[in-house]
Amino acid sequence: MSHATPTPGATAAGATDPADLGVLEAARELRARRLSSAELTDAVLARIAARNGGEPTFDGAPGAVNAWARVYPDEARAMARAADERRAREDDDAPLLCGIPLGLKDLYAVAGLPVTASSRMLEGNVATEDAVVWTRLKAAGMVLVGHTHTHEFAFGGTTDQVGNPWDLTRSAGGSSGGSAAALAARMVPAATGTDTAGSVRIPAAMSGISAIKPTHGRVPIGGIVPLAVTLDHAGPMARSLADCSALLAAMSDDEVLNLPAWGRPSTITRSKANRVWYEEWIYRWRMGGSSRLSFANGRLVGMGNAAEPAPAETQVSYAVH
Repeated sequence: MSHATPTPGATAAGATDPADLGVLEAARELRARRLSSAELTDAVLARIAARNGGEPTFDGAPGAVNAWARVYPDEARAMARAADERRAREDDDAPLLCGIPLGLKDLYAVAGLPVTASSRMLEGNVATEDAVVWTRLKAAGMVLVGHTHTHEFAFGGTTDQVGNPWDLTRSAGGSSGGSAAALAARMVPAATGTDTAGSVRIPAAMSGISAIKPTHGRVPIGGIVPLAVTLDHAGPMARSLADCSALLAAMSDDEVLNLPAWGRPSTITRSKANRVWYEEWIYRWRMGGSSRLSFANGRLVGMGNAAEPAPAETQVSYAVH
């Protein structure tokens, strides 16, 4: 768990731009009908255009925050309209997070949209199913604004293509640096990250935001591009711990699930072309249903969340060139 000082910009009490509102503040305004999700989403998209430092890129630029791998304005506006209609229909029975804009770390699969782990190896890859966490947040009515940058494949703690909004010459931390930078620059009120060895806590500390690394198994990792599934945690990121708590409640299970049971150890072989194949055999994965991913020639060719645990012979392969 990490908690740092408030980020630059207007305080909640004196916020004049909806993009400056935190999760619970925005939820209060939405529920009171003083703000619509469409208005909030437009404000967030305008803030991204003003503060990201140009269009999202793989490599970033010296004068750019570049928190985003991709932004989805059309999809976000459609989800915001649906959230407003749901609030009008359900009134106070609508979920707390209904209509709140969200950034997903570029490891979380969203059916029909790219998921690239901020790597050119997966450029053009499109997910066929939703990650379990996104399924839950979507059911809560959250509005997906875009995917935020990760250190490539989450394998590092700096997210070098992302600038720290406090000082662009400094690191935003990693591997969830894009989510942290987007929050610190007040480009979005809520985001997700993953933590294998500090990847929500490090960027929270370095970027001046808040994050929670949940108990292992509390939040399903099905449909998230893995780094080390016995250590991977999916966690909420926001501008305060209270906001993180609201996100965690929507992301998590009522009780901690059984941890995965693993078979034989990983194997790594190197070819003359310096191709590294990293293979894991999953015998059982009960993180929101068995989750199976397959990479071949640098492309994510399969991602599934089955109702039953994967059989012993199920093989999950990650190809890294």
